[in-house]
Amino acid sequence: MGPSTTGACTRLCRVTLLALSLLACTAAHANGAEHSVRWSSAAGGPKTTEEVFTALGEDLPKKREKLRVTYYTVNQPASLPEGYRAVVRERLVDKGEGPKPEAMYKVRGPEGSAASARAMWKCPLRTAPGGDLKSKEEFDVSWTGAEGSRRVFSMSCTVKGASVDQALPSGEGAKRLACGSDVELAARGKLTVERWALPGGGIVFDVSRNGDTSAEDARRFVDKVLRPLLARGATPLVQGMTELGSFC
Repeated sequence: MGPSTTGACTRLCRVTLLALSLLACTAAHANGAEHSVRWSSAAGGPKTTEEVFTALGEDLPKKREKLRVTYYTVNQPASLPEGYRAVVRERLVDKGEGPKPEAMYKVRGPEGSAASARAMWKCPLRTAPGGDLKSKEEFDVSWTGAEGSRRVFSMSCTVKGASVDQALPSGEGAKRLACGSDVELAARGKLTVERWALPGGGIVFDVSRNGDTSAEDARRFVDKVLRPLLARGATPLVQGMTELGSFC
């Protein structure tokens, strides 16, 4: 005998109700928002990039990127608001012309302290003349299934064409972890699908969509991404990719 739905919501129903409650809490000052969901293929759900795009009703992109992602430990700035942490990441990006490095420095934490975080923010990365340095701020909304979502505020800067050792001053105390992840990235429009082969051998998919902080954009992610993946057996993970990719 299957589970009864009388007088109670199904899992998809609960997710929708929680999503609607989140919509009332959208913030006004972020440049954008990234909604994401991730799951281990060993626990169910789509097991290949092709299956993910099929589940979402999207055509498979013709081109994919291959990345080698490595995280670093780093000194934590004393000026960070409570609950915020700095993250350092290096990516080797191969678009078919050989791997090229990218260095990223990010701080993130509770959205309630976003104003304090903005006041102290200063990108520590350096770039050579003519180098490509980009900064952004956004709300990261990680959906964790029937239990709702985890929402944080982040600010980051990225230097393309430079490793962490080249871009980050030695005084920041960055130390490379002894492991890394191999990532396959496929993007179509605002949608990005990443297949992570983690250091421990597991496979995790991370599906994200860039947008804004409007209620309509959050609802679109729930309807177009989250619900189709849950319906195909995906069990959302609580951990983010920084935590998963840093476990050596």
